[in-house]
Amino acid sequence: NTPPHHPSQDRSDTFWLAADALLRTQTSPVQIRTMLAAKKPPVRVICPGRTYRRDTTDATHSANFHQIEGLYVYTKPVSLADLKSKVNVITVWATWNSQSTDIQRRLVRLKANNGNKLSVVSVCLDADAKHTKRSLERDSLPWKTICDGRMWQTPMLARLGIADVPGNLILDQNGVGKLM
Repeated sequence: NTPPHHPSQDRSDTFWLAADALLRTQTSPVQIRTMLAAKKPPVRVICPGRTYRRDTTDATHSANFHQIEGLYVYTKPVSLADLKSKVNVITVWATWNSQSTDIQRRLVRLKANNGNKLSVVSVCLDADAKHTKRSLERDSLPWKTICDGRMWQTPMLARLGIADVPGNLILDQNGVGKLM
């Protein structure tokens, strides 16, 4: 669905780690894997994630940025009303990681716009709960936040299967989760 001139289609705009390994340029592979795993409709997934492109950094571009895509495949016509359901987000963040604090601020706006349809719980990887508390107050984060001061050794990371900051686990209304 991307035009041929889009940066994600240009081999020179991709970060190659080896001849057969690269950093992803878009989140679309998550949609493809979800469709392959589902095998038949309905298929519903929200795909947020980090992407990497060889962009010149300026006010609107960065080599590393977050992208979010959604996919809904069903056997009957779909309207926006069909997409309105409760979504649960478990987000892992830290005050020392600007990308993760930016995601927290975006989630505040999403929560304000979606009310009870969106539930958020966060795990903060700060070593000092005082830093976390200041950030929660400054950014008006209204949801429960867990900060045990263990940083990467917190047992929550292993339980959630998250090994990166920011990390997000999105659960649909049926409790089916996607790690993003």
